[in-house]
Amino acid sequence: MIRKLLLTVLMLATIVVGVTFAAHNPQEISLSYYFDLSWHGPLVLALLGALIVGFVLAAVPLWIRLLRLRRKLALASAPQRTSVKR
Repeated sequence: MIRKLLLTVLMLATIVVGVTFAAHNPQEISLSYYFDLSWHGPLVLALLGALIVGFVLAAVPLWIRLLRLRRKLALASAPQRTSVKR
């Protein structure tokens, strides 16, 4: 119960900090890439994009590992089939 409450408070605090950061930093920025590509937009969108890319780069390998471990667990806990000759 206390853990759920703590996670809820932490999540709400993170949202409040993010919204106030967005409100206080509305300026436009310019990001330059390779091959003369560039992007102009709000700072908040650039940071949100970086956050999403970082999350995906961290989550995909973990998700693959989780699927492998679940498959391994399912194979280990399945009843072993032995053929009996009659």
